[in-house]
Amino acid sequence: MKIMQSYQAEIQSANKQFDATIQIYRKALMYLISVISNKWDALAELTAKQRINTAEKYIH
Repeated sequence: MKIMQSYQAEIQSANKQFDATIQIYRKALMYLISVISNKWDALAELTAKQRINTAEKYIH
C-alpha cells in the first residue's frame, strides 16, 4: 500500500488539555491502519467508493 498523503499539525497553545483525546485518536487510527493494511490486497482491486464501503464493513 502506498501512502498518498500525510498531514501533521501542532496545536501550540493547548498545553496538556488535549493529551487524553489525542491518545484515544491515535489508538483508533492505529487500529484502522492495521485493518486496512491487512486487507489491502482485496481492497486494492476496488474503486475508491467500494474501498470505503468495504473498509467500513471490516471495521464494524
